[in-house]
Amino acid sequence: MKSGLLQLRRKVFAAPVDFREVVFAKGADFGAALFPGKCEFCSCSKVAFDQTRDSSTVECVTFARSRFNERVSFKGAVFSGSADFTEVSFVGGADFRDTSFAGPFVNFRQSYFAGRTEFAPRLAEEHSNPLFADAEVDFREVALEPLDAVSFRSADLQKCRFLCTDVRKIGFHNVLWPEGRNRSARKWEPAVGWVLKRLFKKHTRTSSRLAVWDWVVWEQSGAVEQAPFDHLERLFRELKQNFEERRAWEEARHFHYMEKNMRRQNPKTPFPTWFLLRLYWWFGGFGERCTRPLLYALILLMISTIIYACCGLAIESKSAGVEYHVIVQQQARAVAFQSQAAGRGLRQRSRSGPAHGKRVVVPSSPLPTTKTASVSDTLLYSLRTMTLLRSDGFVFTRWDSFARWWNTFESLLGPILLGLFALAVRQQMKR
Repeated sequence: MKSGLLQLRRKVFAAPVDFREVVFAKGADFGAALFPGKCEFCSCSKVAFDQTRDSSTVECVTFARSRFNERVSFKGAVFSGSADFTEVSFVGGADFRDTSFAGPFVNFRQSYFAGRTEFAPRLAEEHSNPLFADAEVDFREVALEPLDAVSFRSADLQKCRFLCTDVRKIGFHNVLWPEGRNRSARKWEPAVGWVLKRLFKKHTRTSSRLAVWDWVVWEQSGAVEQAPFDHLERLFRELKQNFEERRAWEEARHFHYMEKNMRRQNPKTPFPTWFLLRLYWWFGGFGERCTRPLLYALILLMISTIIYACCGLAIESKSAGVEYHVIVQQQARAVAFQSQAAGRGLRQRSRSGPAHGKRVVVPSSPLPTTKTASVSDTLLYSLRTMTLLRSDGFVFTRWDSFARWWNTFESLLGPILLGLFALAVRQQMKR
């Protein structure tokens, strides 16, 4: 069956409708139509919707503000132009399997899905031609009941918007996401970073971050400051929760990073929170980059070693020889009990004789000595300070006050960097 421009606006289809294998040569307008019964659009072709509403030149079809009380099937339909499903109520769900959207725009904004709805391309075209491959999809402000009513399989979502839609339970199976702005790192990472990338090659295969088209549009426009960061943060958080529940750790870590990044860039974020997020991003990549805190820890270790060497770090030791003080105690002639003897009337025998000396040898406390610490000793001292291990027997021969302040700084920053590294490794191993 072939037809020209079909005007069915506000039409009420009381009986079940069957549009299977219909070719809409110039499109159709089902705006505000009501389908209380079963409706079939299987294998319809040349279905399109023109945003300019100029149906004389462009094939178009619209279901805007329509209502399907029972499950509707678009299985095998071909949308050669844009399609409009704005504010459509799919009370019984919908079947978009084996459907092709070849037009530039597909609009499901403010639609309502109350039943199971599946979006999937033809099985033979899952890899070569995924669903929505050439279309920009608007899935914003969509209401889902239940939350897992909609699922996407083998879909290209690189230009799909989900802002203000609860995506915590939506099924995403083998879908493509857009990538945020690439960073020029990974080239400057040291050899240890190269080793870690090989160990966790699966999780560090790209330098970019998965994102959503809602954010990429703002990023490409150059007006990032005007982006709705609150809604974007919520969207990334819900996507993270979605993939964590499905144990898709690769996607979950990307969306976790983007969630924290949205909060960091949000101008409404309080300054203390922004400052902590800034430090968290700078030193640990929000807990998702294990090479960054390890690199900073190595830099801190090297700088501390140089500072301790410049401050004259020395090893304190005790003298091997023992000095003695010689006390010469002169013993004079002593008369014992003179007063007692005089009182008793006794004659005390006096002890007289030449004065003589008696040598008394008393050992003294050993004198400390210092020896300049070697490079290995200085490096070991810095490492033990960073790991909060006690280091006895070390003194500074110059700039003692500055050295002690730097020692305190290293003992505070070092464990934080090592803790961020351990957290990132744990995240990688868990996933």
